[in-house]
Amino acid sequence: MSIFDVDFFFFFFLLLNLRKQIASIFCLTLLPTVRRCDFSGSHEAGAALAEMLKLGSSVPWQDALETLTGERKMDAGPILEFFRPLHKWLQRKNRENGDRPGWQGDLV
Repeated sequence: MSIFDVDFFFFFFLLLNLRKQIASIFCLTLLPTVRRCDFSGSHEAGAALAEMLKLGSSVPWQDALETLTGERKMDAGPILEFFRPLHKWLQRKNRENGDRPGWQGDLV
């Protein structure tokens, strides 16, 4: 398997998305008063994560995710929020340069 393998990128995106979703839940529920969310060293965050990981493969991943986040589906919102500054910058640069992102012509 090479680093350019589609499965690798899909897996990487899933892990990154789940990480942001879990971090977002921790920041909103465990540390609502902290301006800059840092849950390192948080016993509550560690206990919640340990509770989910304790399930192992005994339940579907959706059940494990629900124990931690309260949601059975992955949510792209946190990762979109994380990359929002980059997205805005890219949009501005594209406008400034007159670029139109997207595919042109046939892909062969």
